[in-house]
Amino acid sequence: MNDYIKITPDLIIDFCDLMCYVDTTHEFTLGDVFRAISNDDAIPILLLGEILKCPNLKDYCNDAAKDKKDTDDTEYDYDYLELYYGGAIDKDGCYSCWDFHGVGKMGEVPDEAYNSIDPELKPTYRQAYAIELMPLSALADYKIKICKKISLEDDRTKDLDIQEIDFQPCITLIDLLYWIMYELSFFGSPKERDETFNKLKGISKEISDAIKDGTIDEITTPYVFKTDGTGEPKQGVKKEVKPIPESLKKELDI
Repeated sequence: MNDYIKITPDLIIDFCDLMCYVDTTHEFTLGDVFRAISNDDAIPILLLGEILKCPNLKDYCNDAAKDKKDTDDTEYDYDYLELYYGGAIDKDGCYSCWDFHGVGKMGEVPDEAYNSIDPELKPTYRQAYAIELMPLSALADYKIKICKKISLEDDRTKDLDIQEIDFQPCITLIDLLYWIMYELSFFGSPKERDETFNKLKGISKEISDAIKDGTIDEITTPYVFKTDGTGEPKQGVKKEVKPIPESLKKELDI
């Protein structure tokens, strides 16, 4: 058994491989990961899915193998996908884990975040993107990188204190597969993911339309906050609650 394993499209994963550390100096894509999973001569996909607590693993392999043009030909702002290790400390203790997200191109700051970013940081700024609602065929060609910094948050402070510590990343193959699938299967199967995406898209459109035509108060429950002059909100004064339209109830399953 080798100490390190390279993820390649023709990799056949066996049980010993799962405990090997991944060679993070070797470049690989999300598509390579799913092609390796699909090579199930040693570990059947259904069994690997049970190990990774992802019963829909085969469906995700099929989703990743689809032609991107047949599913989603949108050009996204990602530069690569990233596994990163982070944690936090609060009054109840501390926790840490791996996580998986998309990373934007250097220096490209989204409009909604532009004014909140320090001008000195903008040239090297990279936006993080959630990817759990994305079709895998749209992500398959992106390279996966392992972040070389640990992000730590101290939630015990009034101003959220975030520190980044340099480290040499090391992750076993089973951990890499588990945390990738933990993120990508967050909403269930690919079919359930797409249903959730379409539902949220519909709700977003209804809210946008309501803002434009001035009926937003009919589908939301707004609050008016009184302040003491410092900007700190005191107890909210709730406006009259109006009935939720039947169309929105259906979207929200209520």
